[in-house]
Amino acid sequence: MKLLVQNTNPHESISKLDMEFHTSFLRFRGIAKKFLMEIKFEIDLLPLRGENRALYFKVAKMKPLNEDWIKTKILNSPPLLSYIKGNMIINLNKFDVVRKVPLENIKHFELKDDKLWVRLGL
Repeated sequence: MKLLVQNTNPHESISKLDMEFHTSFLRFRGIAKKFLMEIKFEIDLLPLRGENRALYFKVAKMKPLNEDWIKTKILNSPPLLSYIKGNMIINLNKFDVVRKVPLENIKHFELKDDKLWVRLGL
């Protein structure tokens, strides 16, 4: 997941962005700036499914405000991350390690031991 953090370019109004793994969800924390005001936030994402070479996560909870403008600025970082209709999508083809494996699709993925484990298969 270090690759994900390194390749994510959040909007300039987002600072101190950090990502944590928990047993059943992924958490983003940071500070969002709007009109000279700083808002500390937490976004919890639940794994939904893997499709082709993309991972789908649902935004389960957001503190302190459930504001779409914050979610969009954090979770929409093309071409790696997309945020569409309450879901964050990670395009794994943007990682060289995954791109080198031909013809494989995601069979299963889980968050475990502070890592994202992805199983590929036909």
